[in-house]
Amino acid sequence: MRKTDYIVEKLNLNYRYLSKLFSKYEAVTLEKYIILNKMEKVKELIDNEEYTLSEISYIMDYGSVQYLSQQFKKETGMSVTEYKQSDKKSRKSLEELY
Repeated sequence: MRKTDYIVEKLNLNYRYLSKLFSKYEAVTLEKYIILNKMEKVKELIDNEEYTLSEISYIMDYGSVQYLSQQFKKETGMSVTEYKQSDKKSRKSLEELY
């Protein structure tokens, strides 16, 4: 179940209404907010160096390592390998995400 479906079900609200309301107050879509939060958690798990990328993909509920890698590159502008080799100061607090 997608996270947005879960939220809609728990709040008993129409997705379009919830999404519009969320965007009005947060200046980012609900989907984008969830993705940005997931990317920050992925960065945290990478920094921890306790898990392989395959394990992180599973933990974060991505269908494949390739999809996680593609989304990571799209959202951060760098590959997972580039991120690992960087100074890793690109992690942001939730307030800085948008």
